[in-house]
Amino acid sequence: MADSFKLVDATTASVAASGTSVAPTQTLFDNTHTMVILNPDSTNTVLFDYGTPGGALDPATSVNILPKTSVSIACGTLGQRPTIGDDMRFDTTAGAIDVRIFYVNGV
Repeated sequence: MADSFKLVDATTASVAASGTSVAPTQTLFDNTHTMVILNPDSTNTVLFDYGTPGGALDPATSVNILPKTSVSIACGTLGQRPTIGDDMRFDTTAGAIDVRIFYVNGV
């Protein structure tokens, strides 16, 4: 992926049902150093981890983002990032959720 020339980019990950993990619409940019993940749902928990698309994420080993909360993750720019950075996946504990993801980029 190339650099972004915006300070913040927004994308989504639309999870249709629990147990069907999806990748975000837009992957990390090379100069993204922080991700902010927002769970806009008022009832269900979003799961964030690395895994196979379409497979269920395990709540016990995934980051749990509770309803109506967010989490900030310092991912580092491309040269600092683990090689698994393009394998981000989102799932839910129940229901469908459009997860909001914000990439904070270095300028």
